[in-house]
Amino acid sequence: MDFAAGVATQVADRIGRIRAAVDELRRRSPSTEVRVSSAGGEVVVSVDRHGRLMSLQLAPGSTVRFTCEALERLINDTLCAAVELAAQPDRQLVSA
Repeated sequence: MDFAAGVATQVADRIGRIRAAVDELRRRSPSTEVRVSSAGGEVVVSVDRHGRLMSLQLAPGSTVRFTCEALERLINDTLCAAVELAAQPDRQLVSA
């Protein structure tokens, strides 16, 4: 085996070990963000693992289709579901 082939083999081995280490870290680390969608998908919120709001998305036309009170309730219900889910160890995308 020549020098270049030896170096290529070493680099490939290192890349494999790095990928394995990253996969292990992902497996061990809880998700840092929880994303929850309302049942109809009008509202999507993301909270961090402490339940702090990171993002809020409204589907196009949501502000026209809902009254202020109904939209407020939908946002709050979705946010509450996300905060509750953030406290659980097996977090995943859910509908409120």
